[in-house]
Amino acid sequence: FGRFFCGWMCGFGSFTDFIYLISSKVFKKKIKVNEEADKLLKYIKYIVLVVLVSAVWTLDITVFKSANPWDAFGMLASIGKAPDFSYVISNMLVGFVILIGIIIASAFIERFFCRYLCPMGAVFNIASKLRIGKIKKPKDKCGNCRICTNSCAMGIPLYKTDVVRSAECINCMKCITACPRGNITYTIAKSDVRPILASAASVAIMTGSYYSEAFVINAAGNS
Repeated sequence: FGRFFCGWMCGFGSFTDFIYLISSKVFKKKIKVNEEADKLLKYIKYIVLVVLVSAVWTLDITVFKSANPWDAFGMLASIGKAPDFSYVISNMLVGFVILIGIIIASAFIERFFCRYLCPMGAVFNIASKLRIGKIKKPKDKCGNCRICTNSCAMGIPLYKTDVVRSAECINCMKCITACPRGNITYTIAKSDVRPILASAASVAIMTGSYYSEAFVINAAGNS
């Protein structure tokens, strides 16, 4: 189904969405990244992925351990306990600094981390090439408003296409709800479906897979 996880289940993505939402209420001016610059910057996440795979997984280099913004975010956002700033600053200072940088950038560029830095996003982008679900937007029925493009969290130039084939699409469905002409639809295997049904099905499948795996691991550990 594409990058449904990024659009509907990623805790870090939700956090940056919240930052951007609050910032939108405070600052009226946002940074609009040039289309060509945006296209080039999106390759950075693939470089991050290659570095992590080669340096951390393959060569077992641990220098990046304290530089992980995800770990810093996880320690500060743990449910049920107060944020452990002292531990994070003592053990994850570089990751904490990177996290602050991401938060600041996310206040002005929607889904900054997802667009340019997330290595999991790079993995999902590659897998998305096989997706059966796509967003359709016939250009011959469009006006000149470009509301769909302006509402896209990932900065995809939707006005240029009839079918959204970009692997960057996180299936947030904002373009569908924003279109004043009702010209945009979500299709699975060439059949139109209600976006909320596709979203619910994808979330259910991913959640079910996660808990099924956890159950199997638990059962194996107890046996």
